[in-house]
Amino acid sequence: MVFICLIFFLIIPFSAKRSNPTFIETTVVSVVSSFQALLAHSVKNIENSLNHYIFLTQVQENNRRLKEEIKILKNKLQGFKEQKKAFERLSRILDYKFGSKREMLLASVIGADIMSWSQMITIDKGSKDGVKKNGTVVTYEGLVGHIAQTTPNYSKVLLISDVRSAVDAIDQNTRTRGVVVGKGRDIFEMKYIPVDDDIQVGDQIISSGFGGIFPKGFIIGKVSKAEEIERGLFKNVIVIPAVKVSLLEEVFVLN
Repeated sequence: MVFICLIFFLIIPFSAKRSNPTFIETTVVSVVSSFQALLAHSVKNIENSLNHYIFLTQVQENNRRLKEEIKILKNKLQGFKEQKKAFERLSRILDYKFGSKREMLLASVIGADIMSWSQMITIDKGSKDGVKKNGTVVTYEGLVGHIAQTTPNYSKVLLISDVRSAVDAIDQNTRTRGVVVGKGRDIFEMKYIPVDDDIQVGDQIISSGFGGIFPKGFIIGKVSKAEEIERGLFKNVIVIPAVKVSLLEEVFVLN
């Protein structure tokens, strides 16, 4: 091809003297033109491929950047959701505190020992904050437990779900008294309900104020089962707690 081009350039001066091109000139021009067209087409293809590569590279970079921005936005959204939940929870806490006539100390739950045989939590307030043994612990949802141990900075709370716990209680509807005992999990048993009592599923159970530890009127839970026991004197009454202890983050200690 280089040789053909050389011939083409050599015959140009001679062809300029004649008006009609020779066969060789025509052939050379045709070959060179075809080569030029092929070269131009090849250059165009290379240019298009290069542009396409640059475009794909830019798209990949844009995708990478967008994915990173989406990740950041998702993290921010999750943070906003957590802040919203905290705001709603703290709003209910403040509403409860200011709506109550009782003096109460807000404490955060910093530890939990929730097993089948032990149901206790640790709070970040102790004797230097005025927390005393046997003090009642509640939330805006209901009764939680009582102070079992205190140190200057921390306290242990025995939950009413613990098998060692017993709360003198009353059916808010029938006014029947009984004793709510923990079962070591998210159910209670209400003992000593007479077999002829009209306690019903859905009745709300509250603390009666008897027993010397828990004040009257705090919600314990709702009746989920009330059935007679064959040849028994008392009913089998199961209560679902109002407070889910595994989700506790803040509590009030009554002074």
